[in-house]
Formats: sequence, structure tokens, C-alpha cells
Amino acid sequence: MNDSQRSISQAADHPIKAKARRRPRVESAATFRARQQRKHDTMLTIGSAALRVALSQGVHNVTVDQIALEANVSARTVFNYFGTREQAILDIDVDRPRRAAARLLERPASESPLRALVEVSIERRAGPLAFRQRAELVRQEPVLHAAYAASLVATEDALTEAMAVRLNRPVQADPLPRLLVAVASMDELAQDRMIKLIHERMRQTVALLEHDGLGPPVLYS
Repeated sequence: MNDSQRSISQAADHPIKAKARRRPRVESAATFRARQQRKHDTMLTIGSAALRVALSQGVHNVTVDQIALEANVSARTVFNYFGTREQAILDIDVDRPRRAAARLLERPASESPLRALVEVSIERRAGPLAFRQRAELVRQEPVLHAAYAASLVATEDALTEAMAVRLNRPVQADPLPRLLVAVASMDELAQDRMIKLIHERMRQTVALLEHDGLGPPVLYS
């Protein structure tokens, strides 16, 4: 037996054990929730910082570096959460449309589709002071209009699809879901002193329609 054959024979007698493959670590539900909460908190911190800078220095004078300094994060982190300074000032979260639609679908089944839509719309706008401050900035600063409009369209699209599900109507062929969402968004840029009145009128209108059975029956079933 030559040296080459002897080596092969020895290798056969003493096979090398294959390295055990590492199993991918499975993230626990608690860890996942904690990570998502940290991301949410960071986004909120950056958005709040951007708003403060815009209110104190004017929208046109805001830079990403200023936002990062105010939020105590890096400029790269700002861009990880917001594509532009306008999105940061308006705190535009790309996942917000999906959450709005989910809230509409999660409303009680016993609640009429029309009332569910109105309540979700009011809930979206009857928020903290920051929401109203951003609405005022949008009214005053044309540079924010494009980012704001894109966010509004995305949210209305998501709500339209959810409303179509609640109405059991085809979203592409039936204009009713989109029409209702558009009407429910009429308070989007209303001034503070008008918001409460508009919301009262919206609820009163729903109550009247439900009581008198006006409009398509599908709105109340």
C-alpha cells in the first residue's frame, strides 16, 4: 500500500465530523414587540424633533443635520426613518395607512360601515397638539404640500379598500367606498376651532341617516 492509499484508508477509519449547523435564532414575541416599540419610539423622537425645529426656525430653514442634532441621533438614522425633511416634519409613517385600514376593519361588526368609517376618521384627527401644529404648517407652507398629499392619498387608498371590504363592494368597480372616504376626510385641514364642530356634524349626520334609513341600505348592514 503506497502512501496515498494509506492516507485514504486512515481517513476512512477516522471520518471528520461535520460541523453542526447553527439553527437560526427564532425571535420571541416579546423581543419582537420590544424591537418594534424601539423603532416606533425612535421615529416619534425624530418626528417631534423635526417639528420643533420647523416651528422655531421655519420650514425652509430646517436641515437634516439640525433634525439629527435635536433628536440626538445621526443624520443616517433620520434617513433610515424618513426619506426627506418634509416627511420628518410631518411625521409621515409609511405604515400608517395600513394601520388606519386595520382599525376600520377591527371596528365592531355590530357597528354600521358608515359609523365605523366616521369614528376611525375622527380618531385619526382628534389627536395631540402636534397633529394640529402640523396641519397648520401644511396650510401655511406650500413646500409641505407634496409630501402631505402623497401621505393623504396613501391613507385614503388603504381606507377605501377596507371600506369596500366592510361594504362587501368591489373597490375597482364601485365608487361608493372611495366617495365615503373622501367625504369623511373633509376635516383634514380644518382649523382647530372648526374641528370639534365638524366632528359633531359628522356624527349627527350618521345618526340621522341611520334613523331615517336614507342612502344605500348597505351603509347600515
